Amino acid sequence: MRFRKWAAVRCASVLVLVVLVFGLGRVSAQAALPDGVFVRDSGGTIYLIIGGQRAKVPFYPATDGVINSVPDSGQYVVPGTAGTLLMLGPQPDFVNQPPVAVGQATATPTPTGDPPPTVTIQVDDDNAKVGQTVNITVIANDNHGIDWIEWEGTVVNDNGNDNKPTNDPQLDGSHRHDCDGNKQCAFVWQVTPTKTGDFTLRARARDDADNRSDWVSIDFRVKQ
Repeated sequence: MRFRKWAAVRCASVLVLVVLVFGLGRVSAQAALPDGVFVRDSGGTIYLIIGGQRAKVPFYPATDGVINSVPDSGQYVVPGTAGTLLMLGPQPDFVNQPPVAVGQATATPTPTGDPPPTVTIQVDDDNAKVGQTVNITVIANDNHGIDWIEWEGTVVNDNGNDNKPTNDPQLDGSHRHDCDGNKQCAFVWQVTPTKTGDFTLRARARDDADNRSDWVSIDFRVKQ
């Protein structure tokens, strides 16, 4: 009887140990994925991570013409704030990071000796009138690939810093174009200023290794 009782206790202990090891192994291997990201497994199934769970994504059948007829917000689906699971926002930084592996943390790559993109900004008339449409061109080059280019309008303040808004919705805010990893990227924006003043147009770019260029600026005057 004593032998059977000792054997039962030993078997129960082994069973508890196995359960604990298996459970801890599953927890430690759990990969954390933020809400709002799409992931695709090796079998090609696409999921959306939402509320800490993965859900299969239904695709609505449509031609390119139908898709292109819908206005493009220029934004991305990103994790929400203030209790909202998903919302629209700018391209998140994790887009160009290496794939997340189970039990492995992610880190932003910092390649050694990799220079940021070179950027130029041009305007076809730097002395425009209110209501006149002008073309603003941003061109970037990179040795590997460019993620995006962007420009914005500012006003040079008394301290010499160009970080004051113009109060013209045509010029204020970030005007961004995705470059899809091309080594050279250029885009032309057509804007029609509504406010008079002496402004600064500045542009920058980010490559696919998350290296951002410095702002490059040109003067832009709008008169009545």
